[in-house]
Amino acid sequence: MKKLLPLALALVLAFSLAACGSPVRLSEEGVNTLKVGEKCSFREEEKQSIPYRWRYTISDESLMGVFQDEYKSDIRSKPTSGGDRGWRNLSFEALAPGECVIELRYEDIRDGTYSQSYTYTVVSTAD
Repeated sequence: MKKLLPLALALVLAFSLAACGSPVRLSEEGVNTLKVGEKCSFREEEKQSIPYRWRYTISDESLMGVFQDEYKSDIRSKPTSGGDRGWRNLSFEALAPGECVIELRYEDIRDGTYSQSYTYTVVSTAD
């Protein structure tokens, strides 16, 4: 799948395992594994002054739950002609053993079309 990167957007993905706390990159290819109770987090650049937002879908919400979905503005950056700057913070927690898919889309809030899409297969295990 070809990905189109808007000029004003730099996507930052971080995958954090709650047990060890060390960042690991998620792979769109293959399977990412979490133990039940562990969390994965994403942090994506987002501007509230334009009509695009990061949205997620989870294929099976009984296996993976939303722990955090919030926007934080970057108070250190000065507003420019490109608008404000901030970050969408998303965290998901493995709730039960099984396999699901998390999809992130950079969607136009006016009509649901999107310019980017990232898909991650996650298997949660009991141990």
